[in-house]
Amino acid sequence: VRSSDLRTGRSIPEVFAHEGEDGVRAWERRLTLECAGPGVPPVVLVPGAGWVEDPAHRAALQGPMTGVYLQVSPAVAVARMQDGVTDRPLLAGPSPVSAVTSLLARREAFYLQANHVVSTDSLTPVEVASLIVALASRETGD
Repeated sequence: VRSSDLRTGRSIPEVFAHEGEDGVRAWERRLTLECAGPGVPPVVLVPGAGWVEDPAHRAALQGPMTGVYLQVSPAVAVARMQDGVTDRPLLAGPSPVSAVTSLLARREAFYLQANHVVSTDSLTPVEVASLIVALASRETGD
């Protein structure tokens, strides 16, 4: 269940439709600050891809955190989305791969600031999850 569904009662595409991208980013900001607040137990935060563009988000999560950039080529990303690509307003148009390529060009410098980069083009979701657990365990000594 996505936090947007729980907090707003709407899916991300519905929030985009009613509040625009600024509304989505405002929800992201509120939830990021909650996750970074005092007394919050460890959490796995999986924000939308545009989350990284807000400097306040990145600043809020400084400190004891393990950042992992799940790198994927634009063509593979779009193929994985299949028909769900139509639910992503920023990818609307005749060429979702071109849209992803453009967004990646704008965001990748931020993504590369993560502690780790995991190239996921040829990995299964289970393999990706196992790598993330191993990376986090190595950093925390667990």
